[in-house]
Amino acid sequence: MTFTHENLSVKPLPQLSFDDMETQWMDVEPAGSAMFRLGIVYRQATRGPQEWSRILETMKRACRTQTPTLIVGDFNARSESWQDSITDRVGKQLQEFADNQNLAILNSVHTPGEPTHTSPAGVSIIDLALTNSPRHFRDMKIIIDPLSDHNTLWVRLAGNMNERKSPREVINIEKTDWGWYGERMEEMGSSWLQRHHLTLAGEHEEENPGTQKT
Repeated sequence: MTFTHENLSVKPLPQLSFDDMETQWMDVEPAGSAMFRLGIVYRQATRGPQEWSRILETMKRACRTQTPTLIVGDFNARSESWQDSITDRVGKQLQEFADNQNLAILNSVHTPGEPTHTSPAGVSIIDLALTNSPRHFRDMKIIIDPLSDHNTLWVRLAGNMNERKSPREVINIEKTDWGWYGERMEEMGSSWLQRHHLTLAGEHEEENPGTQKT
């Protein structure tokens, strides 16, 4: 199950999502930001290589687009290439896949060496975020979840989703009241001269305390 914010326009992609593989795909368009493709993946460690091959093929199909794509999930894959302590078979295959598809692993970019999973055997980095467009994602954090053995991956989009550009003010030169403009400029100039003359005079008097006014 996936929860989305009300400010997000979400279009599910059933042609890429398969319940038996526990994957979900959707096109997401935040308010004020460009659309991106989101994939959520869970690879069960107990499943065989056939399901893993299907997951990789689905990821490959999803990335055949100019749309920025973000793939997050529990891959149960370990690799020293994203600063885990060991490399296993699935981790090696995932890194090779990422290299072939020009995918950046954001864990290596933003949270190098930070574990995402804790078990009696120790800590590991098996929850990953991959993208074909790193510039569309500003940063990422690993947030400790005290209620789970997995930590939360928090990825932030580049730019402010709620940012709205102010309308640019346009000046119509032909309708400018040049007489009024000249008067205001003269007043501003006189005020500036008077203000700075008094300031300089005061400073001069402080520097020469023995000077008497006439």
